[in-house]
Amino acid sequence: MLDGRETAEVAAGTFDTFRVRMNVDERRTIGKLALPTSQGYDVARNVVAQMRPPDTRMWLTTSAPHVVVRTFTVPGPPGTSPCTIEPATLDAQIPRLATSLGE
Repeated sequence: MLDGRETAEVAAGTFDTFRVRMNVDERRTIGKLALPTSQGYDVARNVVAQMRPPDTRMWLTTSAPHVVVRTFTVPGPPGTSPCTIEPATLDAQIPRLATSLGE
């Protein structure tokens, strides 16, 4: 979902961006399960709540082509440190990435 608009300063430059927030829809995930009892759904809800990662946020340039200039995410299982990923340059075919731990 669109979470706002802000200026992002990254190694590749300063950009006017849209901030997009993505997360897991727990009800939809659990609703797709075929469990035989309501207790099964209770267990599934508890497991999903414990494993739910924090929201992933992405900053995309407001002008086309909409390029991702920053991503904040948890790239692994629960307990993994969150990280911010930013391109070091935007002019290369495959941008070099600058990664920092924490927010």
